Amino acid sequence: MSILAYLRKLKYRYYVTMPLLLMTKTERIIFNLFMLISLYLLCTAVYLYFPSHVKTIVQRSYYYYAGAQDGPVSAGVKHTDL
Repeated sequence: MSILAYLRKLKYRYYVTMPLLLMTKTERIIFNLFMLISLYLLCTAVYLYFPSHVKTIVQRSYYYYAGAQDGPVSAGVKHTDL
């Protein structure tokens, strides 16, 4: 299967799965823009906030495991409980 055929198949699945077959061209453009913006915002959020979230999870799991306040990732950073 060539790459072009695979991309056509993905496009077909997208059109059939989403309600794009019932929309006019303008509605399709608006819907696709909404989907692209949502995907962009999701990727941006994952890129910006996921590393700090993983760091917090590692620190808390280390605290639960070892009972020490200074975790392996803290490197002098102190957190306050909210």
